[in-house]
Amino acid sequence: MTTRNAFKFVVVLALVFAVAGGYGVFTAKASGRAGSSVLSLAPSRVVTPKETLSFQRSLSGDPGIALSPGVITPIDGMSMTCPGPGTCLYEVDEWIQINASAATPWSVLSSLDGNYMTGGGPFDYANTTNYVTGSWSESSTHVNPGSHKVQSYAYVEENAGTAYYYNFTYRVMKP
Repeated sequence: MTTRNAFKFVVVLALVFAVAGGYGVFTAKASGRAGSSVLSLAPSRVVTPKETLSFQRSLSGDPGIALSPGVITPIDGMSMTCPGPGTCLYEVDEWIQINASAATPWSVLSSLDGNYMTGGGPFDYANTTNYVTGSWSESSTHVNPGSHKVQSYAYVEENAGTAYYYNFTYRVMKP
């Protein structure tokens, strides 16, 4: 086989692979499937079983409560009952407005029977002395039947502030 024939063979072979590869790409795109996708590497999302709403209550107000640095300050709360049989899922949607005396990290969070719920509320940052708002959702799973106290709090880390408008929605869900 001469060099020229070997070169032709390699070119034809490359062309065959290109056509076959192109066909595979176009048919995968047309079908909506991808043979090698980063989506297949992503972790699957967590889905809880279907739940039904057993109880919901929204509390709101404008308390003007002083927030001391480093102190988790109660804003509002209530008792809710998990009806038996079986356990419940407790959920809280929290929204609050804070006015800090100076720039400071701050958070809104809730507890169930004195134990912080999942998440514990992320830190937000008040970078001015203007009003800032934040929201967060938390939950506690496998709550036993009976009455339980849910409490929502505000926290400022470095500088004092004041808690103003808030809205907390508390829910009890049954699986």
